[in-house]
Amino acid sequence: MEHKGRSHSRFYRRTAKISLSVLVGVYLAACSSPHGESTDISHDQVVGIWQNAEVGKIDFQGDHHFTTAGLKFEKSVLDDCERGLTSGSWTFYDQGDHGVGDWAKTSGSTLGLDFDGGKVDCFFNLNAHISNGQINLCVTTDPDAVCGNGVTFSKTAQATRRSS
Repeated sequence: MEHKGRSHSRFYRRTAKISLSVLVGVYLAACSSPHGESTDISHDQVVGIWQNAEVGKIDFQGDHHFTTAGLKFEKSVLDDCERGLTSGSWTFYDQGDHGVGDWAKTSGSTLGLDFDGGKVDCFFNLNAHISNGQINLCVTTDPDAVCGNGVTFSKTAQATRRSS
């Protein structure tokens, strides 16, 4: 009878280990993004032209300005934005400071873009993710759904020179 008790004990320990492994696997799968792992990106890595063939391109300048060409977001992505806005400023988004852009930061995983000239504030975030060895920037309008819009930009070229 004693042997049977040890056998049950081993069975329960093994079952508990397997159950814990399955739970951890399910948790990790739920938390992983189809866009890859979140990663920090440096100022120099940001500077350049980032493009999405269906949505348009963003040209990030070293002086924290950006211009866009052909941006065609669905209204749901940028609810408050007017059509035709093509330039603005960017900064790293400091999550530790209640989501405020920090001009002094030289790297981060989230960029805040703020368009110039609109009647209402027009801004959104881009989150850096690495997938298959390549850094991409994905649009995030809801901090609880990083990359939830399914719009991702890939770097295609170095920045163009900004005319003064």
